Amino acid sequence: MTDIIKHIDRIHGYVAHVSLDQLVSDQMRLDAVERCFQIITEVAHRLKGRAEEWMPQHEWQQIRSLGNRLRHRYDSVEPDFLWEIIRNDFPSLRLDCERTIERLRTGELESGIDANTTQAGSFLTDVGGALEQHIEGLSADSPAPEQNDQQQVIQPKQPKPRTGR
Repeated sequence: MTDIIKHIDRIHGYVAHVSLDQLVSDQMRLDAVERCFQIITEVAHRLKGRAEEWMPQHEWQQIRSLGNRLRHRYDSVEPDFLWEIIRNDFPSLRLDCERTIERLRTGELESGIDANTTQAGSFLTDVGGALEQHIEGLSADSPAPEQNDQQQVIQPKQPKPRTGR
C-alpha cells in the first residue's frame, strides 16, 4: 500500500499545475501518469482479497481491471477517464491506504501477508524510472527544453547505406 500512496503522490505532482488539455498534449507526462496507474493496479492485484477486506469502500476489481486495460487495451484508455479518477477517487484511496497501514502497524488488523506484498517491488518501480525522473524535473517554473542548455538532444540514427552484391 505504500506504493499506492507513493504513486498517487507522483501522479499529483505530474498534474498539479496542468489542465487536462495540457496533460493530453504532453505525451511524456501522460506516459508517466499511466505508468503510475499501472503500478497502483499491480499493487491492488497483489493485495488480492485483503484489499476488499481492509478497504471495502473502494472498487478493487475495477482498479485491477483498469490495470488490464492499461496493459492490454492501452489504446482504449481515455485520458479524461484517468483524470476523473485522479480528481475524484485518489484522495480517498490515499487516505484509506494511510489509515490501513496505521491499523496494520498497531495490530488492529492482521496482515497475513508478506510485507513485500504491499509494494509493487523493485522491478515495477525501476522500469520507467528514467521517464518518471524526467517528468518530476518538469515544473511550471522550469525552462522549456529548448532553453535548457543541459538538455541532451538525441538524434535518430541514420540508416547504413546498403551495399550491392
